[in-house]
Amino acid sequence: MASGYEVVDEDHGGGQEGVASEWKTIRAVFPNFAGLPAKRGDLKSSAVLKCHGLGWNILLYPGGHKNSSDEDVFVSLYLSCESSTNRTKHRIRVPSAGKVAEWIHQGNIFSKTATTAWGSHNYVKRKDFLDSSNNYLVDGNLTVEVDIQVMLDKPPAWTPTNTLSPDMLAFLDAADNADVSFEVASGDGKECLYAHGQILAARCPTLAAWPRVATPTPLSQSEMSRRACSECFCASSTEAKFLPRKLSKPKQKTSS
Repeated sequence: MASGYEVVDEDHGGGQEGVASEWKTIRAVFPNFAGLPAKRGDLKSSAVLKCHGLGWNILLYPGGHKNSSDEDVFVSLYLSCESSTNRTKHRIRVPSAGKVAEWIHQGNIFSKTATTAWGSHNYVKRKDFLDSSNNYLVDGNLTVEVDIQVMLDKPPAWTPTNTLSPDMLAFLDAADNADVSFEVASGDGKECLYAHGQILAARCPTLAAWPRVATPTPLSQSEMSRRACSECFCASSTEAKFLPRKLSKPKQKTSS
């Protein structure tokens, strides 16, 4: 909701507003599952697995986490990240057991300043893992896969580079496009300045109103109105600099 005040920063509940990445999968194989230490709290971690440019670990507690249920012995599975991340979605599963063992968690935030892991305290009962008919183990080994999706920072909106000023200067300097020219006398000769009727009409209407003739008509300084001089000054003093060259004052015409 707009408050009418300038907002200099914004928080979205711990995660930046952004776009979701594609899903990618990491896998860890834990050999000889039945022979792993299985007291409550015993931990077996995978090596660091790279995904979305971050390092992840799949954490296995063969005898359950300390926060697992006391009603039975469960296997606990978690995902941890070695870096801080914004909102993250992940799915932990044992592929050999099919979708029955799939578990989904979403909206988590991982922090590298604290030991943060997200998963299930009571993934599956240990006795069900050891039952060969459930296919959790293949040749005694446990394979765990985790699908991961992270929130990417929203890319900044593309804005084109403003090239109006240099484009206009190049346009004004191009004699081929000019439909008006001024021949200005200087101390060492004459200089021809090119202009464009439409720009003159907008920026210097007095000059634009002068009659256009095929043969140049000399004008003395006294014949140039004060308004025309003022308009020339204003037109050449803007930030865009529509008249890029400073006009030299024409010499006063003297009678012979």
